[in-house]
This record gives sequence, C-alpha cells and structure tokens, in this order.
Amino acid sequence: MSKVIFFETIPLLDGIEERAMRRMGYHEKVLSMTPAQKQEITGFFSQARQLIKLQGCGMRIDIVKLTDEVVHLSTGISFYSKALAGILKGCSQVVLLGATAGEKVVESVRQDSGVNTTRAVVLDAYASEAVDYALGWIIEYFAQEVMPEGKRVIFKRFSAGYADFALDNQQIIFNALLLARYGVRLTKDHILAPEKTVTAVSGITARNTPKRVV
Repeated sequence: MSKVIFFETIPLLDGIEERAMRRMGYHEKVLSMTPAQKQEITGFFSQARQLIKLQGCGMRIDIVKLTDEVVHLSTGISFYSKALAGILKGCSQVVLLGATAGEKVVESVRQDSGVNTTRAVVLDAYASEAVDYALGWIIEYFAQEVMPEGKRVIFKRFSAGYADFALDNQQIIFNALLLARYGVRLTKDHILAPEKTVTAVSGITARNTPKRVV
C-alpha cells in the first residue's frame, strides 16, 4: 500500500477565516473592531481565497519494523526518531502527507510586506491556516478509507524538524510524495518552497487500539 494519492483541488471552507483571526490575535478584539476594519479584513480574506490554490497528496506505507528509535517502512525508507517511533507505537502503517497553498499567495505576501502590512498579515495567516486545514482534510480522507478495514488514523501528526525528527527527513518525504508535481521545491537546507507548504507523518492502527495521550 504505497501509492501516492493526489488531491488536485482541496475545498476552502468558511471556518478557516475564524482560525486565521485567532492566529492574528483578533479573536479577543473582534467586538471592538470598527465596521471599516471588519470590512477590510473580510475583503483581504476574499482576496486570499482567490490567490490560494490548495492542493495536496498522501500515501499509506506498511511499517515492517518499529523499534524505540527507528521506523522501518516497506518501501525501504527508515525514519530515525525516538519521538516519531513513540507516536507510531502500535501502528501498522504510516501516512505521509503533503499540502501547499501555491506560489501566488506567498508572492503576494512578499510584495505587500512593508507596503500594506495589514493585507500581508491577513494573507499570511489565512494561507497558514488553509494549509494546516488541508492536512486535516487529507487525514480525514484516509480515515474514511481505512474505516472498513477496522482501522483508524491516529490524531497526532509529526513534521520533519520537530523534536528529534531531523529536518533532512523532509527530502525523503518530498521525494516519496512526488511534491514537485505541484511546483513545490526543496532548498539545500531542506526547507519547502513555496513557503506555505507543509509535510507530515501520521499513523494507522487498529480501531480498537487505545488512543495515546501525547
């Protein structure tokens, strides 16, 4: 089970605006905002939706061996991370995930920086929340896929560069998911570009396995 599934269009839902407001720290200030401020931010959200092209992909890979420090996969990939191995304890498969908001919104934020700071902040926050939402959307896809098999996707997802999961694992995930299909690039420092692009690893376990508190 190691075929990449591509999602050419991931729908943007209304809840992203509320999440972006919280990211910007406006959740406690909304009631004190003037009608003009609310209208301005709403307009920028609308522009963000026009600029973002939310796409993603994912794949299931069997775990062939799991130690306290290493996750060995059926494709020959090995992830060396105590933290990741701990998260995946009891899992039979991993799910590799990737999502991007595209180049346009990132370029627009770059152009607005120092010129129209409010617009840049709103676009940046919306794009960040949109990509995070996309990962959740992809996880839900796989959750529905594995349900008839008596399995579930674990809640936790882990990204390269977090804890002891080294950033250079980004190259492995990037290659496995064929992210270049969406115009995504990887810098020599293992940073994904365009900026609003994320990858993560989650796991699949039996549905009756107790959920781990992390």
